[in-house]
Amino acid sequence: MTIPTASTPALPLTPAQRFRARARAMLRITAAAWCAGGTVALAVAQPAPPAQPVPIPAMQQQGSAQWSCGGIGIDESTAMRHAMKDHALSLLMSTPTGAYDADVQVRIADSRGRTVLATRAGGPFCLIDLPRGHYTVQATQKGQTLTHPVHLAGKPVTVHLTFRP
Repeated sequence: MTIPTASTPALPLTPAQRFRARARAMLRITAAAWCAGGTVALAVAQPAPPAQPVPIPAMQQQGSAQWSCGGIGIDESTAMRHAMKDHALSLLMSTPTGAYDADVQVRIADSRGRTVLATRAGGPFCLIDLPRGHYTVQATQKGQTLTHPVHLAGKPVTVHLTFRP
């Protein structure tokens, strides 16, 4: 943007000069309207209201275990990822390429081998709350079973289960 005058040739303006020129023009318009007895309504861009967070699927209970599995779609998977820090155990199921995997049979057994949770994960994430202790996570999909020992001691634990295609 250039502002030519009668005595000077038009030169390109820097962003700061353009800002100051626009601000001076707005002041002139405001002052003229005020002197004329009118009012000036300036349009101010309002920030968009924050997007409503997508809730994670409802927690379910089986014995001492509470869990929620899901993460289908970008909004729900983002919500599940953010909630991982709030749960004792998080499971993330994927393929070697990093693509999310779902429809996985999940079984968690305590240190005595007793099943404390048996469910089908309808999404790539499972958020699980269990009492402190030693557990074994078994996840089965299309005949492939992955087993992972877990020790819950108060700090959130994440287990990434990678299934071969």
